[in-house]
Amino acid sequence: MKATKFLFYALIFTMVLGISCSREDVPINKGTDPLSNVATKQYKLLLTGEKPEANSTKTHIGDNGTDVVWNPAEEATIFYLNKNYKFVSTNTTVKFGNIEFEGIITSAAVEEGEPEKTENIYAVYPYDKKATIDNSGIITTTLPAYQVATAGSFANNLNISMAYGSITSTESDIKKGDLYFYNVCSGLCFSVSNTGIKYVEIESKGEEYLAGTFKTTFQTVGGVNVPVANTTNSQIVNGSKIVTVTAPNNGEFIPGELYYIVTLPTTCSGGFYVTAFTADGKGYEFDYNNSVTFNRAKFRRKLTIDAGLPLTDIYDYFLGATAPGNFAYSSGTRDYTVTSYKVRKSDPSRKTPTGWKVQALKDGAWYDLNEDNKESLGVGWLTFAPNGNLNSTIDPETFSVSAQTNDVVSDRYDAVSYHTDILRANSGTSIYGIDNSIKDNAIDLSLYDADGNLIPTGRNTANCYVVRAPGWYKFPAVYGNGIKDGVYNVDSYKTTGDGDVDKSTRLYDAENIDMDTRSGEVWISKRWNRIQNPSVLWQDAQNLVTNVELSGTVGTAEEKYIYFKVDESTIRQGNAVIGVNYWSRIAWSWHIWVTDELLTNTIQVTNSDNFKFDFMPFNLGWCSEGEIIVYDPRVATVRIVQTAETATTPIVFNIRQEGGTVDVKGSNTVYQWGRKDPMLPPAADGNGDKQYWGTWGVSDPEVLMQYNKSGTWTTPENARQRIASYILNPTKFNTFQDSKWAEAAGKEIWGSFMENKYANLWNMHAYKRTINNNYIGNWRHVDKTMYDPCPYGFTVAPPAAFTGMNSAADHLGGLETQIIEGHDCGYYFYRNPNDKTAGTIFFPMSGIRRQSDGTAQAHNEDGYYWTSDGLYSNEGISVQFGAANSLGLDPNDNYDDGSFYVRIKGNYKGTGYAIRPVKVNTYTNS
Repeated sequence: MKATKFLFYALIFTMVLGISCSREDVPINKGTDPLSNVATKQYKLLLTGEKPEANSTKTHIGDNGTDVVWNPAEEATIFYLNKNYKFVSTNTTVKFGNIEFEGIITSAAVEEGEPEKTENIYAVYPYDKKATIDNSGIITTTLPAYQVATAGSFANNLNISMAYGSITSTESDIKKGDLYFYNVCSGLCFSVSNTGIKYVEIESKGEEYLAGTFKTTFQTVGGVNVPVANTTNSQIVNGSKIVTVTAPNNGEFIPGELYYIVTLPTTCSGGFYVTAFTADGKGYEFDYNNSVTFNRAKFRRKLTIDAGLPLTDIYDYFLGATAPGNFAYSSGTRDYTVTSYKVRKSDPSRKTPTGWKVQALKDGAWYDLNEDNKESLGVGWLTFAPNGNLNSTIDPETFSVSAQTNDVVSDRYDAVSYHTDILRANSGTSIYGIDNSIKDNAIDLSLYDADGNLIPTGRNTANCYVVRAPGWYKFPAVYGNGIKDGVYNVDSYKTTGDGDVDKSTRLYDAENIDMDTRSGEVWISKRWNRIQNPSVLWQDAQNLVTNVELSGTVGTAEEKYIYFKVDESTIRQGNAVIGVNYWSRIAWSWHIWVTDELLTNTIQVTNSDNFKFDFMPFNLGWCSEGEIIVYDPRVATVRIVQTAETATTPIVFNIRQEGGTVDVKGSNTVYQWGRKDPMLPPAADGNGDKQYWGTWGVSDPEVLMQYNKSGTWTTPENARQRIASYILNPTKFNTFQDSKWAEAAGKEIWGSFMENKYANLWNMHAYKRTINNNYIGNWRHVDKTMYDPCPYGFTVAPPAAFTGMNSAADHLGGLETQIIEGHDCGYYFYRNPNDKTAGTIFFPMSGIRRQSDGTAQAHNEDGYYWTSDGLYSNEGISVQFGAANSLGLDPNDNYDDGSFYVRIKGNYKGTGYAIRPVKVNTYTNS
């Protein structure tokens, strides 16, 4: 490649401002002595600026009042190929006449033999790193509403000017065409006659914006390219009707000196106010009532603002604010609102937004808060966005403050040991009021709730019983939830319907027999008189449950109980499944959950329709592992204060980040939709399966749960056999895909993974749903079935319980995502989407079991939870949340933008998801 010489002919910035404040911009002659520098792909440009004609100004006016002087290190923006480059002047002192601007642009060099190349070039003074240009040559830049005055001129780097031209590249050099700068803005020349004036405001009486981010195009006028700003309100971003200029160095304006306010070119149809304010907020008000136009490149005539005017109180001020809610221990964001405006006393209809700022308290004094001093002020854990603002309206505006994760740790300890110590310290007497240290005093779990409180309505059986202390226990050999309030719970298994909906779907026992036959007998030991040999099928803590026995005499049809012991020496948080056998097959099985957590201390969550649901505080089968961290609370005292000197009393916030004990890492059992039996939890550390011990049907007690593969499951001939097969195989994860055997057998394909006919396995009167045609906000009632896997008093949560968290309007029309704090084990959600002060609820991302092979997946990546209802085909309704880089089990889910998502949607019934129970139909909309 041939080295390319780049020549940039003399270029000056011409921003003409007559001392009389009325002269138009004119182009200044280009220079005559080109400067060059050799480069290849990165070109070093030297721009030569020469002295403009007399009585004009670029940066500021020299001491003689006529000549323009250039300050050291002047900066300008050069747009080349739509990219923003900074150019800086090389002069080191204030200089008259020519100066050089130097910068680097990147461009492909023209090689030998290539044709010439002509390209557009644009420029903006002063330099603005946020300035942009689009493909049509429209430049976007900002005129600030807050300015600092300079005596005898306008402030340095303030009056915006622009240029447009072209450069031509050849194999030997690059030659620049003519490029002239022209002023874009307008303004007002003023002086004061009184001392003590600190700042001056100009305010449009109409709705016209005088400052803000605006767009500029070029028009050809008299053969030259002149910039024309688009100052219609709809095209201005962060527009302001007021421009404020403060005295130099935060001092006072000097009487008789000339100063300038720079504005956008516009017409103030109703006139304008110019007000000169003193330190105490009083002022001299100049009121101009006629329409006036601020023309591009012209400053209005010199105005002595306070001449002959009285010093008066100009404004009454109003400040209002609502505090952000408290933070949980981990990072998050809260909203706060600010209302800040002033009312002009001479015209109460004129309410104008007023600036405010955040201050922090330290050692009894208040300091303006910024990113550089917040650590020294003791509030480094908070980030306000912004630290201050000029409200865009007189109405309340919402802003945000974020908190870092609380690092004020007072203690750490092992979760397993902590919970084990509590369980060992418990006793049957302390929890249940009975000394259950001997078998004869075994506690009947069907008479107590999950926290050991006596149920006032009598016996209530379940598929899951909770144990909170060592000792002996028993429960009736009854089909799941077959007894409610002391009588047979016919509603848990008997259905009626017209045959076209799932209400007509009957529920069956392990022999494919309708539960409503044989007089609806729910005692297994009376329905099948040969039950025997109860045992632990699996448990995830060694020797957690022992001494499993069956009461009564084998072969007799009587009400029998299953006994078991939880020994003090081996008690810890854990799960076990106990099965009862008949004719060497499983008749039924039950989940024993050992935990010290208070499960009836529920967490109320409000959905998008303002219905409230009481969630269990933990996932079903939850066991804590890892480290428990104790955090101390911390408080930051800040205030919102108006920037005006006569502002109202500041508003003080005490922002609190909660402390407390954080115990969020662990594991829980997972469930295939519609099944009553838990599947083995994925390991808490995300590394495969949680350890498992078995005493029935497993030769090696260290063998993990056996996952069923296609071909080993008894081929179901019909829907009834399919339900029965789940009861017969409580230790097997069903990976069987019906299409594989149906095609070979020439049979009808029933669907994949789970029986697609059923939508009511957990909710007796649930219809099959089609999400896109039904609004699940109304799907809130659950009639607990015989197969529901939750303890007494709880059910699988209905879909409606989650709509306050849902953000997928295309699926269910929920509110915006209510996620607030991310955690590496899960997420906190607002308990009430309309009241963030109501607190949060934590949902762990504890993993799933994949429908195809039962392997553990998605630990600490996604949260997947079943609801009580099913869909048509082979899907159950689930709630899922996570981030774009998660496992993404549904191939139709694409979250490439990295956003967080919450969805209530259908997923394969055969996938193993967590369950978060809710109290039985206690929802209200009050």
